Amino acid sequence: ISEAARRLGIHRRSLQRKLRKRAP
Repeated sequence: ISEAARRLGIHRRSLQRKLRKRAP
């Protein structure tokens, strides 16, 4: 796993978490 992929994965996870929290 490359650093870019890892960074993207973390970012994606954070974004999903934010979206989930934002959604009712």
